[in-house]
Amino acid sequence: MRPFVFSVLLIFIAESAFARAGGGGSYRSSSSSSSRSSSSSSSRSSSSSSYRSSSSSSSYRPSSSGSSYRPSSSGTYRGSSGSSYSEPDYRQLRIGKLDAYKATISLTPRGRLRIEETLTFEPYDKNPKHIYYRDLQTRRDAQKVWPGEIVTGDLKKDFRTGYRLAFQATSAPAKPITATINYEMERVYYKGEPGYWVFDLAFDSAKSASIDLNALPSGATAWLFDASMAGKIISTCAGNGNTCNLAAAQKLNNPKLVVIGPVPSEPYAPGIVARFAEADVLARLHQNSTMQLTFTIRDPKDAWCMPIFNQFDTFVAKTEGAKSATFARYSIGAKLFAAQNTPAITADLRLTRLDALEASESIEFGIGALDISRCLGTFDSSAESALYTQYKNITLELPSDQKVLAEAYLCKDNWEYNSSCEVEKKLLSEFKQNGNKAELTLLEPVMQREMIVRVYTPTGYLQDTGALTLFGYQLRHYWKYGHKPGWLHLTFILLYLLLFVAAITLIVKLISRAKEKARVAKEQKQLQATETAALKEIMAKDPKFDLEAFRARGKAIATHIQHSWCAGDMRDCRRYLSQGVYNRFRLQLKIMREIEKRKNVMVDFEIRRFYVLAHNRSGDYDCLTVRMEAAARDIMVKVGRPDDDAQKAAAKAPLNAFVEFYSFMRKRDAQTEHSESFDTCSHCGTPFKGEGELNKCKSCGAIAGSGTFDWVLAEITQASEYRGGAKRKDLGEISSDRIEDRASFVFWRDLMTRLTQNRDYIVRDATETYLAGEIKSQSLYDIAVGAADLESYKANNSESIAKVRIKWSASALQNTKVRHRQTIVTLRAQKSETAAGFAEHSCVSCGAPLPETDSIECSYCHSPIQRKNADWLLESVETKVE
Repeated sequence: MRPFVFSVLLIFIAESAFARAGGGGSYRSSSSSSSRSSSSSSSRSSSSSSYRSSSSSSSYRPSSSGSSYRPSSSGTYRGSSGSSYSEPDYRQLRIGKLDAYKATISLTPRGRLRIEETLTFEPYDKNPKHIYYRDLQTRRDAQKVWPGEIVTGDLKKDFRTGYRLAFQATSAPAKPITATINYEMERVYYKGEPGYWVFDLAFDSAKSASIDLNALPSGATAWLFDASMAGKIISTCAGNGNTCNLAAAQKLNNPKLVVIGPVPSEPYAPGIVARFAEADVLARLHQNSTMQLTFTIRDPKDAWCMPIFNQFDTFVAKTEGAKSATFARYSIGAKLFAAQNTPAITADLRLTRLDALEASESIEFGIGALDISRCLGTFDSSAESALYTQYKNITLELPSDQKVLAEAYLCKDNWEYNSSCEVEKKLLSEFKQNGNKAELTLLEPVMQREMIVRVYTPTGYLQDTGALTLFGYQLRHYWKYGHKPGWLHLTFILLYLLLFVAAITLIVKLISRAKEKARVAKEQKQLQATETAALKEIMAKDPKFDLEAFRARGKAIATHIQHSWCAGDMRDCRRYLSQGVYNRFRLQLKIMREIEKRKNVMVDFEIRRFYVLAHNRSGDYDCLTVRMEAAARDIMVKVGRPDDDAQKAAAKAPLNAFVEFYSFMRKRDAQTEHSESFDTCSHCGTPFKGEGELNKCKSCGAIAGSGTFDWVLAEITQASEYRGGAKRKDLGEISSDRIEDRASFVFWRDLMTRLTQNRDYIVRDATETYLAGEIKSQSLYDIAVGAADLESYKANNSESIAKVRIKWSASALQNTKVRHRQTIVTLRAQKSETAAGFAEHSCVSCGAPLPETDSIECSYCHSPIQRKNADWLLESVETKVE
């Protein structure tokens, strides 16, 4: 935008201010459209707009290079050539916008340009004392301007310096001012680049321009270039000694003339630029701020290298066609060396961080001369050895078709030793984009110098590199090109590995937790269906049966068993355990305490799940099988170890989960008369509190643990021995579970008799035939019973005989191998059932346990007691050791 009113206001700025034309744009540019501001731009420019603008919106702004004439205390202006001039008290105005421009440019044998120009432009006002000037080159590129003159027109020459021509109006000017100027100028080329000319025509715009180039020798090439935003070629001319027309009455913006090839480098001496190679560059830019950069060189020499713009945040991962690399630890420059006769090198790069990218709104990658001497670190700027790389195409493949802008910048010679490329100037280039494909064409050579391509992108165009991708790039880079200390690299890798493992672990845990939650929910639903099916028959004949009360009483029994076991005294559990289960625990504790001299200590017992698994019929009893899932910490300690010390040791043991199956038995015709309370009579509800091991209710005389009125725990089966819903033997009204429980009872009592040689343990529960025989003494350790299975049952009018197989294990001596054993217990009974049911035989008067002596008197109430129990009696024992 160039508003005229704003331009007029700028006339009244301080005397030393010089205005130049600028132009806004929809894309950012770190340099202005003139070569002047290109030279002073930094490696990164800043702007608050989403796309950088090359200048302000004003039509005129003070020149960045400053004036060659500065007011001194003596009141004179001093030019760069050192000449003094009388101070003209005039306002100095730059000729930037032209209505018309016509020029004839000739190459002279003296290595100069002869230029004849006709300028037509609008004056600011009719003040004839205005000074109009033209800067022909920037200070950096200043070459001597040979004397020129006003041929015709409304201007007269006022003064000049080495790179500025200034004129004063001859009189109050009419509109517009027209003047014809001619002058000579020495060739402008860069160090080490003989035969390469670039000439700035020194105006910002012309509504109509015509330019002719005379005497361009054969083999040379010239082009007229529009150096404004993104750049474009206006016209080209191949030399044949004749005149070339570069522009014919057309609009021009910021034009530059470039000539390359056989031109006079010294007076009367030709200078020829020798090309080292022609190369193409392909940059595939990815959405995640990574890039695949490929250099392809035609006619490769024995050695060449691909430059890498090695920023602190750039990581080189996978490469192809590179045999080695140089990554200096404190240097920005890096090179990938090609293998023998390899025409292309490809490298995967991770570019700058996204926060840095968004701050600069551009990404950069380096390209440069690919000559041998540069790769080997040598440099020769003589005309004979001058080499450059001509880049035919710099192609960009973008992640989307959103518009971007690409420009090329020349780096100063020492850029490898700075933190970034220190820009010397913006290179002449032309940029075109079609969809997600774009091409940047360089319009001038780069002599043994590095440059960068800067791609300006809209805000949010790229995304940050993902952590996993970044880790992969860093790992490959430091593994192959690492320049950090070894311990830092190792720490870096270990940290990422730990984070990676932690992330994977967390993900696995979350997935496992979700799966476990789903599994538990599914299993809970299945368990509810299982319980409903198992209790269907029970609920049909006993409507008052309460599953939650049954579950609570069962959990209380299980917990009470663990506490009594650890205390070494099972008497408090007698009322709700069958005689087989009760005696197994009681006698096993006695063996451990008195013979093995050890005890079991358990802490942190918890029931995790307790549910009814199945219902079966066993004679005239119902059996509910319950699955208990629990966990606890337990250890074996020597008898006599202090309880506190043993508890602390057990607390350090691992928490072990285990599964047990409880079999609860009850008469089939029983009804739930009271809630399944832990310490009350299930028949009448009278509390048993304080009654110890007595199992007879004082109110109604019901025997606790018999299974007549309440559920009694008749079997505890370990998960390894459980056989599922194995079909029980059908004995009519006779319960096979009752016979197996009785067999377990007499087995343990017979075992105690053999271990202690005390017949009182078995005298009331064995036939006279068994007692008349020899009962051999045994020494056993680590005794454990796995199962009791009914093998056979026979009955006649007078008696019944049953054989039960006991599966158990023990070692013959302490600390020796445990061996599996099977014992066939033969039982004989005068009656098939007794009133005691599953309960242990007790005093009929008070319910106290029978004494383990030959006494015939109750030790509690002193009532007479029977010498033989009216039940299944032990007839014989046959044991086989496996």
